[in-house]
Amino acid sequence: MAARALALVICLGLGLLAALAGPAFGREEAWKVAIRGQDVTRAADPLLAGGVLLVDAVALGPSLPLRVRAAGREVTLLDASGLEWRGTAGDSRLSAPGRSLSLDRPVRIDGPSVHLPAKVVAELAGLRLDLDPGTRTAAFADRDGPPAAAPAGWQSLVLPKPADPAGGGAPPPRRRQDVFLPPDHDTLRVGLGLGVVPGADGGGELTAAGSVRGIDTALSLLATTGPRGFDLQSGHAALTDPVRGLGLEAGDLFSGLWGLTRGARFRWRRGEEGASWPTLSVYLGDPAANPRTVIAWGDEIGLGRWGTAAGELASDGSWLASGRFRRDRLSLSGHLRNASGLFGEGRSAGLSGSFDLPWGAELQGVLSRSGSGGRRLDGRTLSLRLPLRPGSDLTLATDRSENGRSRGRIDSIEGTAARGRFQLRGRWQWREIDFPGLLPGASQRFAERGLFTSASWLAGSRLRLEAQLVERWPESGRRDEWRQVSAAFALSRRTSLQVFATSSSSGFGDTFRIRLDQEIRPGFSLFAEAGDVVTFQGVTSLGGADRSRVRIMVRRSWDVAAPAAGSGVEGVVQGPGALAMAGLPVELGPYRTVTGGDGRYAFPNVPPGTYDLRLREQGLPADLATGPPARVQVKRGESRRADLSLVPLGEARGAVWTDRNGNHRRDPGEGIAGVVLILDDRATSTIADGSFGFFNLTPGAHRLRVATDRLPAGLQAQVPSRMDLGLPPGQSIEGLDFQLREKMKPVVFQEGKR
Repeated sequence: MAARALALVICLGLGLLAALAGPAFGREEAWKVAIRGQDVTRAADPLLAGGVLLVDAVALGPSLPLRVRAAGREVTLLDASGLEWRGTAGDSRLSAPGRSLSLDRPVRIDGPSVHLPAKVVAELAGLRLDLDPGTRTAAFADRDGPPAAAPAGWQSLVLPKPADPAGGGAPPPRRRQDVFLPPDHDTLRVGLGLGVVPGADGGGELTAAGSVRGIDTALSLLATTGPRGFDLQSGHAALTDPVRGLGLEAGDLFSGLWGLTRGARFRWRRGEEGASWPTLSVYLGDPAANPRTVIAWGDEIGLGRWGTAAGELASDGSWLASGRFRRDRLSLSGHLRNASGLFGEGRSAGLSGSFDLPWGAELQGVLSRSGSGGRRLDGRTLSLRLPLRPGSDLTLATDRSENGRSRGRIDSIEGTAARGRFQLRGRWQWREIDFPGLLPGASQRFAERGLFTSASWLAGSRLRLEAQLVERWPESGRRDEWRQVSAAFALSRRTSLQVFATSSSSGFGDTFRIRLDQEIRPGFSLFAEAGDVVTFQGVTSLGGADRSRVRIMVRRSWDVAAPAAGSGVEGVVQGPGALAMAGLPVELGPYRTVTGGDGRYAFPNVPPGTYDLRLREQGLPADLATGPPARVQVKRGESRRADLSLVPLGEARGAVWTDRNGNHRRDPGEGIAGVVLILDDRATSTIADGSFGFFNLTPGAHRLRVATDRLPAGLQAQVPSRMDLGLPPGQSIEGLDFQLREKMKPVVFQEGKR
């Protein structure tokens, strides 16, 4: 009860901060993340640490697809090929049977969330990562496909490929630059992959991402067939309406309570700019997570530039409260959780944080507690990263764990050095574990030193070599070491070859794997690997199973035209006397078109939103003008009509003079040249006879004045020196005269000296 009350207090406190923050706090420009064109920023929880972008691999797993699970301080990850990777909080590498993968930043575990470098997540998912530091965007896309489509709120830049002069046929006709219409259809990119391991099993994957009638659509399925029969290993489908702020997803879901589980979720946007996203979820019973089907309500509240507060409450009494705080150099993340099931590990609490020190240094710390009773595990991690030079750094870390019966400690020093195309990594660690002995009151101790080194060399643009050496010195026992080498060759623009080899002393036996990737044509590729490969339904084991096999897989991706969601906007442009105006440029937000011979314009398939409708001044006749832009709100399924009109421009004429003969009228020779007059933001000056004129003036109110600070010497303005004008359409105003007078010189009498 005390823990639940504490969670309630945390939620209320964070909610109060959100209410108080409101518009008083600006929005910090954060990274945005998309997968195959779908905006997944909230799930990704992007975090920039030491110049490396980290994302929550557990939350993104269903969309990639990856299967990631955190248990205490350990993380297990099943990649797109079925290979199982393992890591520990604070460690700078992931390990798989016969392989290891270096990380630019250590593994971060915050409750069920696991933050890994985004480029590593992309590599394990078999995708390409497009990073743009300028716009702070990260997009995961298929390796054989085009760059990911921009999610809602982003802008895409597409440069058409020029025609090949040496190719056959005439180049396509150029489109008029004055016409840029909304797409006449939405696009859904579909991907299909089929593979087989002869004599073992087979599998297939289906992906789809894009938009159908303005609904962001995403689908990913991975199915296998083999000794276990047909097995749908993973599947995820999501539909999001960015206009209404509604979303529905089903299949593999990420839950803050149980991590990766299966079910369905509905969410909706509440408040301006999505300040809150309530969710209603149904989680199916899963032996590895929640033991029975439950219904859960959750919410995530944005705290402006401060961070977020979130919570989830399930029908079986399970609950979660979490929050993230980021400001300036400090970043904090914490959670309290009490979930049923999870084999006694349902209760957990954690607090992690990082602080950016001067000169690019960074301090990170993690406090965690999971489980209860004899399965309780406490952990503490502290690390300090010191940049040495561009591409080189040194990290000092200490890791403590305790579960009431045993204690563990890992101290490490890790460094990276880069020069040109050569990079060297090294990690020295000392590990100690104290655990109960066989006899009551007795204890045992295990201690080990370890050295992990890796070197990589990029030999031009077509060859990359990497070598790794792992050495361990147990305090009692013989020294153990193993080596791994890998090479990647770009044989041609469409062909690449990868080779991996590991020494038999690695504990996994001799491992050798060779992989060939071949792009047959754009959107159609094949890869084949041989040696110690992973089957679709199994993972390479320590006993030598699944060895010396061949795995072949083909992938095909293509674009499918889908109905567009936009509505039509049309109207007529008329000039004076209801005259139809042809060939005039019309703009609706970012879109452009020109009027036809009858003065009509049309924008089909305009996405829902509010736009400015205007006539572009650069293309209007010199003697005509248009009014201010009209605001047009486009709703889905509702066509809009908006007519525009042009009015003739007018003139304003007058003179500046001085009444030299005192007859109160302007006579020849009394005009003054060189007097500056200002009409709104325009300026002119009088000619020799004192006359002036302003031309091509828009109808409406104007203010005309004499620039009294620039009058010719010996003259001064006479009231009034300014006047307000009301100019009717197409008319002229004459007789705008200003009168000046000569300055009177004072007569000074002085009494002379006698």
